Amino acid sequence: MKKTICHAAIFCLIFTTVLGQKITIQFDAPLTTPPSVAKAFLKYNKDFAYSFTLDDATDDAMTTALPVFKGGLVRGNGQIYTGLFYTDGCGNDIPFRCGLAWNTANLANIDVHTGNVEGQLTWKQLDTLYDLGWDVFNHSYTHRSRWNGPMSGNDYVNEIEQNSVAVRNKTQKRLEMPLFVVPSGDTFYNDIAYRQGSQLVFNQPGNSIGFGGLNVTSDSGFERNTIHRMEMEESIKTSPSFIDRAVAKTTGGNKIWYNEFTHRIDNFNTTAVFGFKDFYTYMKRAADTWGKNGFDNMWMAPLQEVYEYLQMRRYATFTTSGSGNKLDLTFDLYNVPKWLRRKTLTLVVNSSVNFSNVIVPSGVKVTFKGTGNQKLINLDFTDFKTTSIFDEKTTPSVLKVFPNPITDYLTVELPAGDDLGLQLTVYNTLGRIVLTEKTKGKTARLNTTSLPHGQYFLLVRQGQQFYRQTFIR
Repeated sequence: MKKTICHAAIFCLIFTTVLGQKITIQFDAPLTTPPSVAKAFLKYNKDFAYSFTLDDATDDAMTTALPVFKGGLVRGNGQIYTGLFYTDGCGNDIPFRCGLAWNTANLANIDVHTGNVEGQLTWKQLDTLYDLGWDVFNHSYTHRSRWNGPMSGNDYVNEIEQNSVAVRNKTQKRLEMPLFVVPSGDTFYNDIAYRQGSQLVFNQPGNSIGFGGLNVTSDSGFERNTIHRMEMEESIKTSPSFIDRAVAKTTGGNKIWYNEFTHRIDNFNTTAVFGFKDFYTYMKRAADTWGKNGFDNMWMAPLQEVYEYLQMRRYATFTTSGSGNKLDLTFDLYNVPKWLRRKTLTLVVNSSVNFSNVIVPSGVKVTFKGTGNQKLINLDFTDFKTTSIFDEKTTPSVLKVFPNPITDYLTVELPAGDDLGLQLTVYNTLGRIVLTEKTKGKTARLNTTSLPHGQYFLLVRQGQQFYRQTFIR
């Protein structure tokens, strides 16, 4: 990704990983006060996220949706499309992308992706779409549901597991499918999918939450729930459409995640109730209204990418220190889930002084906008290799934090280092410091009664050594 650079610089704001690698922002003039830096609720600091899924692994993804979104020839009508885009808030165009709810076989247990079944994606095409930033979701092995006949608990487990194994073994990159999309609305899949390791489950009927859009300003509240998804055809039939209703909820600081799906979009018969014409008109309107050519307040990305950002926002934390012309943000990525395909984070910088350059270590990608009321930094840690200062094997026996969970007071102990003292920083899941303490000894007792109930992260510094621990109040 390219960098957006505006001005020369004097002041440097430094972000640091747990090993001291720094991301340096160069400001145009000295700052009298440190800037405010916070994690954006949604990537690129957008008002709402829109996810779109193509069910049942049909080749519409390659022949129709991809050229419409990225730009190219749609063979069904012989027309060339220029693509649909939003921006990263820093002047860089990003094409619309969606996800694939993938079944490997038909009810006769025959693999339909070998190239011998018309209308189905091939394994090679799945690899291609994945490389273009699309995601693949487990949609069961044969799309079997209780509507096809009785199913035992083991039948549901086998449908989930067989599909995971098939996709892993038949793709070049051995793709994993951490999200599950329920086939045919069979709610019996919901809990079983979670027990089999799915990170999030999506289904349109039953007790799904987030109908008409899910408010994601909280760091919790939707894990282990079934997330509602709207069939695109139904959304188009309503007035206003459900995407309009979702956008209308982005008031008072609310950030909404809304998602839709469809099965086929290759019907080029203009008299059809739903087909390519409706699909293109709908998506083009979304791009022109909320994408690059409109308000540019929409992040159009697959379900998995949105959920991954929410996980990064929750678990990637940082602390700040420094004075004068330097502010250090020390990142702790230890609690970031290992299954994430992407590790990205958008920071909102509030400062009256502009910045014009961002220097990052090898493996970290960045785009930024250093002007305006809300300046942006988009960080991508996906390829950044780190070793946490927190040693899984030894630290729990060195740093003692108790009780955990706590009610009022938290005791922190280290076995040695009386002369060094301890510097303790507690920060919430949004990365904001909520409590600090210094002690001359090797023991500290923190009064946490001012903190709301929830999860917190503790960073302990003893000389040049760092220790970290999570706790719950």
